[in-house]
Amino acid sequence: MILLVGGVTLAAALLRAGLERWGAPPLIGYVLLGLSLSEADIRLRWLGDSGRTLFEFLGHVGIICLLFHVGLGSKLDRLLREIRPAAAIWAVQVALCFVLGFGCARWLLGLPSIAAVVIGIALTATSVGVAVALWSDAGLLETEDGSLLLDLAELDDISAVVALSVLIAVLEPMANGTPGELAAAVFQATVISMTKVLVFLAGCVLFSRFLEPVLTRLTARSHSSGPTLLLLAGSGFVFSALAALLGLSMAIGAFFAGLAFSRDPTAVRADASFQDLFEFFLPFFFIWIGMQIELESLAPGLGIGAVLLVPAVLGKYFGTAWPARYLRCATHWRALSVSMVPRAEIALLVVGTAHALGPSIVPDEALAGMVVVSAATTLGAPFLLRRSLPPH
Repeated sequence: MILLVGGVTLAAALLRAGLERWGAPPLIGYVLLGLSLSEADIRLRWLGDSGRTLFEFLGHVGIICLLFHVGLGSKLDRLLREIRPAAAIWAVQVALCFVLGFGCARWLLGLPSIAAVVIGIALTATSVGVAVALWSDAGLLETEDGSLLLDLAELDDISAVVALSVLIAVLEPMANGTPGELAAAVFQATVISMTKVLVFLAGCVLFSRFLEPVLTRLTARSHSSGPTLLLLAGSGFVFSALAALLGLSMAIGAFFAGLAFSRDPTAVRADASFQDLFEFFLPFFFIWIGMQIELESLAPGLGIGAVLLVPAVLGKYFGTAWPARYLRCATHWRALSVSMVPRAEIALLVVGTAHALGPSIVPDEALAGMVVVSAATTLGAPFLLRRSLPPH
């Protein structure tokens, strides 16, 4: 197992270096690496149950690191100051992406209703990581448009993670409820799930106000960043486990844990050291997603991905452009709209988490199709964005 993890880590490092040199997102290489490992295991039987359990565990650690990193980097004070235009654009583009994604998945592709809901939620998320560097190079990241871009991305991530938590709670009544009982069952499960989210959030607020400053001051007395890094990582694991014990998603626990530390300058400065931990474990999340894809599902996955690519692009572009132009809150509204198109970490998190519950929730070909959407949007958006941004 040690040899296997070491070899996969080296392969991930080489893939990342090569793909970044060509301007491609590394996560696509990670998914293909996981697919290769799974296919080799089918033929050689060299992983076994223990090997797959190991990669599943490392994938869960990658999810925790990803969402904790997103929460830690969120700027709630800035988000609250500019909430009105951001919330208006967010509401329109999230609703449009969900409706278009659900409609295409359910009626054009004939996927089950539950899978269509999962895909609709996944398409509401965004990933501006591929766009931030170009905005920074153009000298626009610190402008009002740049702040609006980051605020929209934060709102997208928050809503997708919360929707994922609610979705997991209502999957059973959606799958097994009769038509007469379905609405009441889904409503009851949604209320219970949202109550748990609010209770968990209240606990995070209390931790952030009273306990986190004390713990951070104690660890900050050290001359190295090690104790603070251990505090951040340990808190992310504990909050994720508590969320899972409450019946919520581990992802939402890690996200709220990051939010609990986000207002503390000491903790945010320690994010530089946490970044190393994040960079190490994140590839295993995408490798685990690749290991869940069967080679036979790639061919139909390409067709599904081609169809879902249409609502993925149109929903984000027009859902952002229309309200931005109507409200006149963005000077570079074309660049802002293109920047919202990429789907990467959070979108694959939503689909991958639902697929892990069983192929009856999200079929293998649907997961492969979302990987295609992620690859196409993260590769294509930067080329369009370079044409939309003014020269620096």
